[in-house]
Amino acid sequence: MAVTPFQAIYSVNLSSAFPGFYTPDLGPAGGTAVGHQISASAVKVHRIRVDNSANAAITILELHNLASLTVGTAIPPHEISVPASEANFVIEFPAVNGLTFATALSIVAVTARGGTTAPGAAVPCEVTTKA
Repeated sequence: MAVTPFQAIYSVNLSSAFPGFYTPDLGPAGGTAVGHQISASAVKVHRIRVDNSANAAITILELHNLASLTVGTAIPPHEISVPASEANFVIEFPAVNGLTFATALSIVAVTARGGTTAPGAAVPCEVTTKA
């Protein structure tokens, strides 16, 4: 049986370590939050790893079914609360189906639900996806 590799692992620093590894650095720190496009087309998320160790408060990671995101103008279908000061927060979704985004995927880190303020420090994030 052939194993199909995951198509993408995205991290938030906007640097590619290998195909499908995207690291957006969710910031700018303390300013207005900025959305980051992970995929411009339909995608399934299988794993998210977040480093919120530089922030003494909870960070909300919003996952949007949009290719382009203006922060604060859309209600995200999924939100993940990342504990304060957590260095290795990991959430995994079922390997077969994943968390499906039918249109596209953009993410943003904010300090409050529905907010537009970025966390006080950068929030490195890795998102593992498959088309």
